[in-house]
Amino acid sequence: MLKAALSPFSSARSTGRTLLALLVGLVPLAGPLWFMGWMLDHQRNLAWGRADETPPIELTGDRLVTGMWATLMTYAWTLPLSVGLAVGGSLFVAARIFGPLSRELAAIAATPYHDPLVVQQQIGTVVADAMIPAFGLLALIAILAGALVTPIVQAAIVRYNLYRTPREGVRFREVLRPLSQGGMTTVKATAIALAPLLIELPLLALSWRYLAEAVHALGVVPDPAGMAEASASYLAFTVITGATGLLATGLRAIVYSAWGEWARVTYGLEAHVPETAST
Repeated sequence: MLKAALSPFSSARSTGRTLLALLVGLVPLAGPLWFMGWMLDHQRNLAWGRADETPPIELTGDRLVTGMWATLMTYAWTLPLSVGLAVGGSLFVAARIFGPLSRELAAIAATPYHDPLVVQQQIGTVVADAMIPAFGLLALIAILAGALVTPIVQAAIVRYNLYRTPREGVRFREVLRPLSQGGMTTVKATAIALAPLLIELPLLALSWRYLAEAVHALGVVPDPAGMAEASASYLAFTVITGATGLLATGLRAIVYSAWGEWARVTYGLEAHVPETAST
């Protein structure tokens, strides 16, 4: 399983193709879809035991279509969770903000003189102080919830990828049955799919810390030194967040490869290699 997962980097040629595919994936809109299609071509070849190398870099419409359907498949399985998190998260953030804000408003009301600008900045600082950790905790909950549905999403994408028919990826029983039949193969593939979180979560936590530092550096009455510190902290937040996103994209190539091996074992594809398998 681990050998298959690392196959995008198994040789100099495969590594070069993978890095070039990552660069293509940075192209807005079409890039991520194409990269998804490229990864799924490699996954499909692994499933059929035909992946000596990663696929060549061909800018074809077929890969865009494959990536688009796989992305829609992901949304189909995660949309109910996303709606629940959006509604529950909004209520959670509002509840976390209401307490500190009400106390600050009470303190302002108890003072005899109010400078409107200072009051506005005080309220903004209190809201930001309450909002940043609330959103951070909500993001952590979302990531953990996403981790729970990761095996289902991967199994759905694999089924679509094997048949290249969208409806196969949303057939509930047919998607879930191989997960239970896979046994330890499913456990290993799931562990590889969740392992990137051990890298991404600390980086995201670090980026949110810099965002909090940017807010605090502004203070109640911003001064030039505070603005400079806030700008530096926000720049660090942006750089770390962007680097984490790029790293996550690269790690997805490993995850999808692992699930290609899962498909080979679970679906028993080793004994019959189709002539029409994607290359």
